[in-house]
Amino acid sequence: MDQAENTIRRQRALLTDTEQQVLLQAGSIFMDVIRDSRTLALTRNNIAVLEERRRTTRALYDVGDATQADLSQAEARLAQARAQRIAAQGQLDASRATYAQIVGQPPEEPQMPGPVSGLPETLEAALSLAERWNPALGASGIAERIARDQIRIRRGEMLPSVALVGRIQEESYDDPLPLDRQSQASLGVQLTVPLYQSGADHARLREAKKRANQRQLETVSQMRKVQEQVIRAWRDLQTARASVAALDEQIAAARQAQDSVRREVEIGRRPLLDLLDAQQELLDAEVNRTGQQRDVVVGELTLLSTIGALTAESLGLPTDLHDPLADYEATKWRLFGTEVQ
Repeated sequence: MDQAENTIRRQRALLTDTEQQVLLQAGSIFMDVIRDSRTLALTRNNIAVLEERRRTTRALYDVGDATQADLSQAEARLAQARAQRIAAQGQLDASRATYAQIVGQPPEEPQMPGPVSGLPETLEAALSLAERWNPALGASGIAERIARDQIRIRRGEMLPSVALVGRIQEESYDDPLPLDRQSQASLGVQLTVPLYQSGADHARLREAKKRANQRQLETVSQMRKVQEQVIRAWRDLQTARASVAALDEQIAAARQAQDSVRREVEIGRRPLLDLLDAQQELLDAEVNRTGQQRDVVVGELTLLSTIGALTAESLGLPTDLHDPLADYEATKWRLFGTEVQ
């Protein structure tokens, strides 16, 4: 009975682990769609700026205030921007297709989500929560208990057993006379003592002990794996957050530099190439920030999954929740019937 109960608990933990994996995949691809959508918007805006720059350069070239080199540089950067837009569009289409494959429907107009709640404040707190609530670690621990239960079962097979045996028998013939009918009833106790089973019972017990030791080592290995996942998720999240802050400063400086270079180009103190380089640096910084913002959200979701908190119930998702415990309570004493809820 204990082994059956532990088997059910282990499957419940594996179900939670699967739920977290699905939600993490869905959250990651959702953020990929947002990142790629923003990247596409940035490349389109860059094309608009470069087209205006090319028109201005063409006008200056026609009146002799710009050289052929200036015009060629403007056209080259515009062609490069168009190639970047095509690549961004292809990446967005691929992300949208993956989203539809995971979620079951195409994304509509995804918006950047707000801060994720329920995150631990320190690495030590995250490790403590993961040790208690990580479903994969919990399933590994329950598998060890199942193996210990198997040892008791194998040891019980080597002990004497007592069974209560009852029998009722009635015989009747074609003659309708009641004297030709016989009924018998018996009730007895049967004692079975295993004397010699060719060593098979001892071999099964040794096998159960070895398997229990294996499950124990697997639990220790899973504990180390979970700790590594927590530490990596924590460090990756802190890195992504710091990168976003640094990129914000870089974007602010790049915009100021672009404005300064533009004014110097207009008065002839700097070549056009410097302005084109400044615009490209600003675009690169904005694209990198979009990617790091995606990494922050995915990092938060990953950290939640390592501590067992990335579930529909924990996130408060507006959906019908499956309660495996209620289903278990409704069917654990059902002896007949094949209906499922």
